[in-house]
Amino acid sequence: MAGLTGLFRRGSTYYMRVVLPLDHPLRTERPNGRIVLSLGCTNYREAVSKGFVKRAEILSGAVYAADTAEPLPDRPRGVSSTDLGLRELHLRWQAANQTSEDSSRACLRAINLFESFTGDVKITQINRDMGDKFRSWLQQQPTSSKTARDRLVWVKSLLNYACDDLELISKNPWRGLDIKAHTESPRQPWSDEFLNKLFSHPIWTEGLIPKDTKAGGSAAYWIPLLALYSGARCSELSQLRTDDIKKESGVWMMQIQASDPSQRIKTIAARRSIPLHSELLR
Repeated sequence: MAGLTGLFRRGSTYYMRVVLPLDHPLRTERPNGRIVLSLGCTNYREAVSKGFVKRAEILSGAVYAADTAEPLPDRPRGVSSTDLGLRELHLRWQAANQTSEDSSRACLRAINLFESFTGDVKITQINRDMGDKFRSWLQQQPTSSKTARDRLVWVKSLLNYACDDLELISKNPWRGLDIKAHTESPRQPWSDEFLNKLFSHPIWTEGLIPKDTKAGGSAAYWIPLLALYSGARCSELSQLRTDDIKKESGVWMMQIQASDPSQRIKTIAARRSIPLHSELLR
């Protein structure tokens, strides 16, 4: 399934298939090199979250295998901590910090870029000169300065984890390296001309709600109006539930939050209450 390799469903329950590395000690007990285990849940998001953790725990040797009474060794025999690459480090970081799927993917994208620039290197081989050259290379790519900075920071975060949490390296050689992010093309507010053009569509002039299920139904009518009168992000408005609209001290409010497992907000600071405009109430 998309999002997590090896995730599949039997009936209503999600399962996880983990392929063991060739030098993994459990290979002697698993001739086919695979472990299949039940995640014990029927919700996709919960399965993805648990699956990422279980995969990391199994590959790093942190938990019991699915159907063996013996705990996995701390790490494959003959492999020391200093032999870890960024991908193995990412698995341990992910399991230790219970990271979200989005964060894990963003970190892996940064690792992919770094490896495309340097090749597969061990964390003990990463030095400051390598970081400086990677920083310069990122700024030459056809992306925004913010995206370049984010990708540098992801690798720096893994090196911080290797240094501060695991003590695998004496210091982070990239500490202090940064990319100054600036807005290349500031967002401009919609002009009256464009707003009039949008809201002259039959969805609003004739109440013509689209019937195609992918068009959002009544959300196609309401989300642009909510965005116009609240300034909230479309992703925030698209996940609103009816119980997110509440009356507080006599004023109807729209609550942007993540109280339900299906909801996400960009940052903790994004949690807020927005008064509903009188035109929306009308």
